[in-house]
Amino acid sequence: MKHSNRIDVVIIGAGIAGLVLAALLAKHSENLRIKILESNKSSITWSKSIFDKRVYAISRSSQVVFDYLGIWQDIISRRISPYRKMQIFNDSESRINFGTLNFESSEIGEPDLGNIVEDSLIKERLFNLLERLGNVSIDFNQKIELIENKDKYIEISTSSGDKFRSGLLVGADGVNSSVRSLSSIAIKRHLFDQYSIVTNIITEKPHNETAYQFFLENGPLAFLPLKDNRVSIVLSTSKEQAIHLYESSEKYFCKLLTGFSNKLLGNVLSCDSKKYFPLCSFNAKRYFVNRTVLVGDAAHSVHPLAGQGINMGITDVVILSSILKKSLSAGLDIGELRILREYQRESRSNNIKYIFAINSLYDIFKQSSNRSKLIKSLGMFTLNRSSYAKNILMSMALGNRRDAKFNFF
Repeated sequence: MKHSNRIDVVIIGAGIAGLVLAALLAKHSENLRIKILESNKSSITWSKSIFDKRVYAISRSSQVVFDYLGIWQDIISRRISPYRKMQIFNDSESRINFGTLNFESSEIGEPDLGNIVEDSLIKERLFNLLERLGNVSIDFNQKIELIENKDKYIEISTSSGDKFRSGLLVGADGVNSSVRSLSSIAIKRHLFDQYSIVTNIITEKPHNETAYQFFLENGPLAFLPLKDNRVSIVLSTSKEQAIHLYESSEKYFCKLLTGFSNKLLGNVLSCDSKKYFPLCSFNAKRYFVNRTVLVGDAAHSVHPLAGQGINMGITDVVILSSILKKSLSAGLDIGELRILREYQRESRSNNIKYIFAINSLYDIFKQSSNRSKLIKSLGMFTLNRSSYAKNILMSMALGNRRDAKFNFF
């Protein structure tokens, strides 16, 4: 059994939220000792020749964070896909009725509504940054098995027999968080029995930098524009249909997507290999216990229909790092409960609003009676004619933040 020297902050999980937090803290103080423990065996490498199936709609506020860290221009120079328009259809036939919403970035004086960026590209740039910063170390193939509170520090034991002592433990280890489980932090779930299928496709017609959302009978379908006339798709549906579609032939799946999208981009010509995974929506009932705090998907998860999950996680770590920066400057113990409570107060209240809004949107659009379809169509028609309401929605989706939490740099 090996014991490490005392570490200031241990972060469990080398996902985007954990990597961003480590980078923000490391840039604040060169003397801060930060350790990341990751269960996977190695870091991720981005490929120029292969499009990652996992992509994110990066909001303006998340872009500001990446720019502050010095990686946004690196990302732009490799591959990003801005979307300047968004169209939302009530169902697969809504293009021929009045249940359609249209958003354009020019209406709010913005160059775009966001950027589609590959998961592997963001992570690769963050790993590269942390290597250059020097005061962050990453240990791979480390699965935590025990968390013990020792009053003045917390001790983390891993499956490899290593033990780490830290003033603060951060759980950034995803929806199935070991930190959350070992810390006995309960969650509040929003139940829906859905799975998502993701892949990249090539369409007959160009997407013209437009994102599309179709609310189908079994769940939403998103078309997200990529480079080279490719489109990333996220189809949410029942578990049975997800498995069926995952196992289906490329020809059958492309034909189905062509029908689902009413040939909006013409025929779907080809698709890459598919992945599917279960969906969940939850919010942890608390974001901290003794010297332990949760961020990102370890603290909350939302349906992907609004594309806000990654941006919510980045907002978490910006709030936490801002509070920790202030506490370090004051010479305080960053593991104190009052400091972690301040993070929870700011972050959880912010996330509750987003989770409620996204779950409500899902619940509204899953209604399939003729009456509810008519109400939805009328509502979308009315909203589409209100420039004021649409501008508010676009600003929220874009993530324009002017509060102190995004001015702490």
